[in-house]
Amino acid sequence: MLFDAGRVASSMIRSGNADAANRLPEHAEAMFADARDVAGAVMEAGDQLARMLPGYATAAEQLRKAEIAVLAEVKQRLDGAAEADRRRAHRGDDRPGDARAALLHELLQASLFSDTSRSREKLHLRILRAMVPDEARILAALADGSYFPLIHIETRGPGQRIVLANASTVGRVAGVHLNSAVPVYVTHLRDLGLVEEGPQDDTLLDQYALLGGEDYARRAETEGHHNNRLGTKVIRRTLHISPLGEELWAACRAADPHLTENPQPSTNVYRSAYAGPPPPAERGSR
Repeated sequence: MLFDAGRVASSMIRSGNADAANRLPEHAEAMFADARDVAGAVMEAGDQLARMLPGYATAAEQLRKAEIAVLAEVKQRLDGAAEADRRRAHRGDDRPGDARAALLHELLQASLFSDTSRSREKLHLRILRAMVPDEARILAALADGSYFPLIHIETRGPGQRIVLANASTVGRVAGVHLNSAVPVYVTHLRDLGLVEEGPQDDTLLDQYALLGGEDYARRAETEGHHNNRLGTKVIRRTLHISPLGEELWAACRAADPHLTENPQPSTNVYRSAYAGPPPPAERGSR
C-alpha cells in the first residue's frame, strides 16, 4: 500500500502537471496516515503475539509495579525538595543572614565524613590559596631553618603607636619582586601562622643596620619623628618559620617531585649574607 502511494506521488512529480502537483500535499498526508495505521496494526499484532507467550502476564504485572514504585520515589523526592525550598524561604523571611547558618550546617555535615588527613589537607590548601607568590618565596627562604632580622618601629612616650611592623631582610634574601611590601607579606604570613618572631639576636647587628637603611624603614622613622616630639624607637626581633609552616612545607615537598629532587632547595637558592647563622638546636631557647 505504501509502495503504491509512493509510485503515484513519483509519477505526479515527473508529469509536471500543475494540478497534480497541487494535489501532492493531500496525497502525502494520506500516505502518512496510512503509515500510522500500519505501524499501529503491527504494534497491536506484536502485543497480541506476546500475550500468547508463557509468563507474559507475570512480567507485565512486575513491570507495572516497578513503574509505580519509580514514579512514587520521584514524587517523594520532588515533594521533599519543594518542602525544603519552602522552609528555606520561610526562614529567610524571618531571619536575615540565614545563608550563614546554612553554610555552617554544610561545614558541620562535611566534618562528619572527614578525618585528620583530610582536615590537614584542607587547611593547607586554604592557606596556600591565601598566599601570593612573593610570600611563597619568603616561606621557602625560611624553610631550611634560617632566621632573619625583624624590626618594629613605634613612637615613644604616652600614646605610643607602631609606625612600621614586621620589617625584615628576608625579602631581599628570598628575591621578592616587591621589596617595599615585605612588612605586609610578613604580617600576613604571621596571621596565617606560618612564621613566628623570636628575641633579638646580637650576632645580627650588621643585618639590623642594613634593615634600618631600607627606604620604607627610613620613611617610617621620618613619619614617627614628625608626629611625635619624643621620636621613635626600634624593637629588634628575629623571624623564623613556625611549626605549622614546617608542616606545610614538608607536605608540599612530599607532593612536589621538583622539591623532593633537591632536599634543601632554599639552602642553595635563597641563602645570602643577609641571613643569620643556622638556628640553635633548641628553638625554644631563643
